[in-house]
Amino acid sequence: MKPSLSFSLTLFVILACFTCSILTSECGPGYYKQFSFIPCHQCEPGKFCPGDDKSHDCAHGSVSGIFGASSCYVCPSKRSNGHRTACLLEDTPEDASEIVDGHVFEVHAAKINNVYMSLDPQVSENDIAQVSFIGKNQFDGVTVYASLRSGYPTPANSVSQSSGLNATVSFSRDIHNFTIVYFSLFSNSKASLTILPKLFTHFTTEYSLKDNSLSLSNLNFDQTINLIQFKKDFIPKNTPVNVKFQLTGINYSYPYQLLYSTNPSLYQLNPNNANYQIQAKRNQLVQFTVKQSRDGPFVFALFDGTTLFNVNINITLNY
Repeated sequence: MKPSLSFSLTLFVILACFTCSILTSECGPGYYKQFSFIPCHQCEPGKFCPGDDKSHDCAHGSVSGIFGASSCYVCPSKRSNGHRTACLLEDTPEDASEIVDGHVFEVHAAKINNVYMSLDPQVSENDIAQVSFIGKNQFDGVTVYASLRSGYPTPANSVSQSSGLNATVSFSRDIHNFTIVYFSLFSNSKASLTILPKLFTHFTTEYSLKDNSLSLSNLNFDQTINLIQFKKDFIPKNTPVNVKFQLTGINYSYPYQLLYSTNPSLYQLNPNNANYQIQAKRNQLVQFTVKQSRDGPFVFALFDGTTLFNVNINITLNY
């Protein structure tokens, strides 16, 4: 082969290989390519993209809790949640299992049931989260302890605890990062129970009913879903309480709900745990009577699935 021809072939191979390497790695670290004709995508949490145009799952015991990760972080506990977005705490029991919002699981009788739930970031939402454990009937109550700092919640280290029908725990969480909340559950009966966990993150605010009445004017809540709670500090157990409630200030008759629970351990209500719900419309005067469930605070709530703009609330209690 002539030298000039040999050099030309060598140069062609070098250029071809260089071009090939460019074509086979179009995305930088933290990005991947799903189809050849679509631009590079940022790597999702729970995955890593080292720069080979592919997205890879983090291995068990490692996580990536951000978009655009080029590698995974190895957990000190060597254990991670199912989506590989957050590490389990080191004191999490070996038999602890992950539960998912809206998916039933079994609470076994006569034992501690250790479970945990992963919470995604929700920027712009309130940082108060509530998890309700809903049974199939009124006898399916549980006792639950919740913690963010221990994988084995107890009465001493729990951030919240509850018991009975639709037992609900409440806690403040980091809305900007993936979070794991841990639960220890006990069946309140001698039988194992099928329980539905439900997450609620739209708690808005609470108002006090000091003088058995309350008038609020020109209120604005810009969340798309709002839950506003009202509380009288003390009413004796079994006292009949008559409530008059009116939401006014807008011409449209949007529907809303008033919520109450007969479970004496519930102090923060949501549409999942309230077993007494009244459907109403704005500008309608609503009256209802319930029997106080405990010696202590009387609590009911307004749940509205729309933005509340320039509205008025008037409440009167009689007991």
